[in-house]
Amino acid sequence: GLPSVSAFINFAWGNNAEDPNTDENLADATEYDFTIDFRPKSGGLNGLWLRARYANVDFEGGEDTQDARIILNYELPF
Repeated sequence: GLPSVSAFINFAWGNNAEDPNTDENLADATEYDFTIDFRPKSGGLNGLWLRARYANVDFEGGEDTQDARIILNYELPF
C-alpha cells in the first residue's frame, strides 16, 4: 500500500421506514460513503491529517443526495 494513506467504504441500506409522527411511508434508501485519509507519520508534514469524503444517498422514487468534503486537521504540540 501507500505509506500514510488509508481508505474505506461504508454502505447502508434501509427500507420500509415510517414517519413516527404521521405513519407515512418513507422512501427506501441506499447510501454509499467513500473516505481517503492522508496522515504522514514523520517529516515536515507530521501532525497533518487530510481527509476527502464523498457520499451518495439514493432515494427510491425521489431526489438523490450527494455530499463531498475536504477536511484538514493539524495537531499542535503543547
